[in-house]
Formats: sequence, structure tokens, C-alpha cells
Amino acid sequence: GYDKVCAINAKDSYSAKGYAAFFDAAYNDFNIDIEKSVEINENPTDEEVATALIQIERGLCRVVFVMSQAGAAGIVIRNAVDKGIMGPTSGYLWVLADAISGNVPGVQATAEDPTSDVALATGSLASVLK
Repeated sequence: GYDKVCAINAKDSYSAKGYAAFFDAAYNDFNIDIEKSVEINENPTDEEVATALIQIERGLCRVVFVMSQAGAAGIVIRNAVDKGIMGPTSGYLWVLADAISGNVPGVQATAEDPTSDVALATGSLASVLK
């Protein structure tokens, strides 16, 4: 099973509370170690997210929990797909918060970059978010 998780959480109050609940449950209820935790701004830049993803990769875990609002998540998703660590062949399992899965249009607004050559690697954001 999975006993190590990496996490990305935004600095807004919704994300902080959700991450705290996740951390408590993971550690106390399921004996899961948070191998690496990275905090990003509520409205992160691509550079900030790229740095966070490098730290996640160095965490040597294959499960990544993201706790953020939809806008920040879109930037994380776009950068993770561009980096090859999100998608059906990436070898990573991503766990997304309800603010993300419940607001696909909001995530898409920041995830789709018309200047990107990757085109979300799998063909569409919807296929990544399924």
C-alpha cells in the first residue's frame, strides 16, 4: 500500500484547514507519512509552482495530495503535466481537493496555456482530471 505521501497546499485559509485535516488523518488514522510538504501562494506563479514540483520530485513519493483553490490547482496541474509527473503514464497518483474536482471550469481557466507546446500531454485537461 501507500505509506508515504507528498503534499502541495496553498496559503489561503480553506487550503490550510483542509491540509491540517488531511495531515491529522494521514498521520493519526492511517499511519501515512507526509514525506514532503510544499506550501504555495494562493495565486502562485509558474516559477513558484515549478520550484514546488522539483521539491515534490525530490520527496521520492508517488502519491501527491493537492489542497488549494481551483485557480492555484490549475497552475499546479499545467506545470505537473508539462513536467511529465501528472497524467496516465506519469507513475504518480494525484489526490485533488473538492474545490478542484468540483470546479473543473475554474481549474481549466488557469491550467490551459495557449502558449504551451505540450497541450496538456494527454490531449485535454478533462482526461487528466477524470
